[in-house]
Amino acid sequence: MDGLWLGDKILRLIRDKKEQTTEFVMQGSTTERHDYNFMIGKYRTLIEVEDEIKQILDKGEKNE
Repeated sequence: MDGLWLGDKILRLIRDKKEQTTEFVMQGSTTERHDYNFMIGKYRTLIEVEDEIKQILDKGEKNE
């Protein structure tokens, strides 16, 4: 298993989770403030993880 392949796969999973979270919030699937705040926190966390993985992959490409 290639590291770039794995990184790409993880990034796709993160993008899918971000999309699901966005759809959930935009459809108004929750009316509770607590649930809304949880979903926004989840989305922000996914963005942070995605950015970290991208940085790691970029550093790996520069070192090769």
